[in-house]
Amino acid sequence: MDADKLYAEARLELSNGAWQKARDLFQKLESRYPFGRHAQQALMEIAYTYYKEGESAQAIQTADRFIRQYPNHPNIDYVYYLKGLASFNEDLGILGRILNQDISERDSKPRARRSTRSRIS
Repeated sequence: MDADKLYAEARLELSNGAWQKARDLFQKLESRYPFGRHAQQALMEIAYTYYKEGESAQAIQTADRFIRQYPNHPNIDYVYYLKGLASFNEDLGILGRILNQDISERDSKPRARRSTRSRIS
C-alpha cells in the first residue's frame, strides 16, 4: 500500500472513532515513509489518538517527540494545545475520572476557616 492510500485509510478509521486501528495505521505510515509528506501529520494524529483513548502519558510523550523533531512546523501550536489537554486531564486523578469530575468546577480558592476563639467567647 502506498503512502496516500495508507493515509486515507488511517483518516477514515480516525473519523469513525477507531482510535487503536487508526493509530496502528498512522504508526505504519510513519515507519514506512518517515520523510514523506504525511509523516508529520501522522505523528500529530498518533498523539491525538492516545489523547482520545485517555492515554495521557503516551499522548504527552508523542507530542514532545513531535516538538523535538519539528520545532518550526506551522501547526506546532496545535501540538502544544494537545499536550496541554492531555496534561490537564491527567490532573483529575483516578477518582475524578471515575466520577466524571470537571476540573473547571473545582473551587480555586480555599475557604476561610473560622476562628474557634470567636465561638468560645
